Amino acid sequence: LIMVTMMFFGIENYMQRRPDDYLARVEGPRKAFGLLAGQVRDINERQFRESFDRARNSERAAKGKDFDAAGFETPANKRKVLDDMIDDALMALAAERAGIVASDSMVQHAIMDEKAFQDANGKFDKTQYALTLQSINMTAQKYQDSVREDLVSRLLPRELAVTEFAGNAELDSY
Repeated sequence: LIMVTMMFFGIENYMQRRPDDYLARVEGPRKAFGLLAGQVRDINERQFRESFDRARNSERAAKGKDFDAAGFETPANKRKVLDDMIDDALMALAAERAGIVASDSMVQHAIMDEKAFQDANGKFDKTQYALTLQSINMTAQKYQDSVREDLVSRLLPRELAVTEFAGNAELDSY
């Protein structure tokens, strides 16, 4: 039996340890009596770095000349950013499980209503949109995905509130 197993799977799978390439993994419940893997969201180093840079830039914009870049690089700030990313991943898993999605038209309306992309008359300006995305080093698709995720994360609590099936224990655990 051991030889047959080795023929199909090879001994290297038992001897080599694969390094994981994520900083955090958020897993949903397993399916089919615990045999099949559930939903999984990995947070890798690149995603963390981008999120941390956004948090740093936001803090810099809020504090202006009083911002201390070296003081911002504390383990506590890094942990807060990672915790926020884990919370977002949990919200995304819960929304996916509940079947909550943001349609393309919802994403389009959210982008067109964004003040940063509007001209002096309050109308959406494609040039301003492209320049703003270029200044933050983000593609249009990546920005649309982030807007979609944001919309879904705002829809989830609203959908939970209108179901009326959630009791106090469910709301506390949420």
